[in-house]
Amino acid sequence: MRALQLPTNMKKSTIILFGLACLLFAGYIFTLRSDITDLKKSMASLNRERDMAWKTIKIRDSEIMGLKQRLRSLEDMAKNTEQRLVISKETVEKIEENPVNTENQENELDRWLGNIAQLRNFIKRHPEYAIPEFKFLTTKDWLAVTEGQLENEADYRRALAGLREKAKTKVVNELRQIIENFPKINDGNKPRGMEDIIKYLPEDFDSSIIERYITNTSGQRTKGGDSGWIIKEAYRVDDIWESEFALADNGGMIMKKSGSSEKIVQAAINEYTVKNSRAPTKFGEISSYINNQGNSSDAEKANQIFNAIMTKIK
Repeated sequence: MRALQLPTNMKKSTIILFGLACLLFAGYIFTLRSDITDLKKSMASLNRERDMAWKTIKIRDSEIMGLKQRLRSLEDMAKNTEQRLVISKETVEKIEENPVNTENQENELDRWLGNIAQLRNFIKRHPEYAIPEFKFLTTKDWLAVTEGQLENEADYRRALAGLREKAKTKVVNELRQIIENFPKINDGNKPRGMEDIIKYLPEDFDSSIIERYITNTSGQRTKGGDSGWIIKEAYRVDDIWESEFALADNGGMIMKKSGSSEKIVQAAINEYTVKNSRAPTKFGEISSYINNQGNSSDAEKANQIFNAIMTKIK
């Protein structure tokens, strides 16, 4: 049998239709590619907007955190004012309840206020014992460290150590709060040092305060824990009477206190005075008493403490 042959006109029509179908298909493919390109551009634009939104959210979170810290500072100031009012009210009530002792109370109050004035004058003469954190102290803080007698250099340096501890505690508590909140606005990451949290510090933390706290490059770890001490004080103001702070990357705090050697030296002075009916005049007179107690205190430090105890402040 012979193959079926189409008429010439039908062949041409078939070719034309096939060509048109190819063109339509090619146009469809082109349209799809164009749509895909537009979609990719739209997706990229949406991704940029999303990233900008996340950055904006983090900035707002940081601003909110700063405002909260400022609010806490204002609340602390309000509490301190309330405490001062309570103290004043209690003092007035005591005076009113005991009119017979009014003179004695006035004398005690004068002595107490006199101690504060003496301590302030001592700082003026010895600014090396002051720290910029003193600006956060309240009247109650000054009263707390000047209740006792201020007679010799040891009394003053001990009182100033207590004052520094109170001032530094306020700063350290603020740093702890920032460290604890840091992961919440930094994708769960903990701070590595002082440089990571500087931007979150309150406005009243000026450079003189920031410079007193540095990153602990030793990377010391806590016993039985994974937290490292990332921030510590840059230096000690008083080698004998001083407390030191360090902070971990989870907000944990450690404080080292000193001054225990003073009790050893004072005990030796008392023992010498009882046995010899007079106070010692030089350290060599009590060194044997310190050694007899089985104490291994550093001799140079004990000598400094002795001189501070025996140096009267006018």
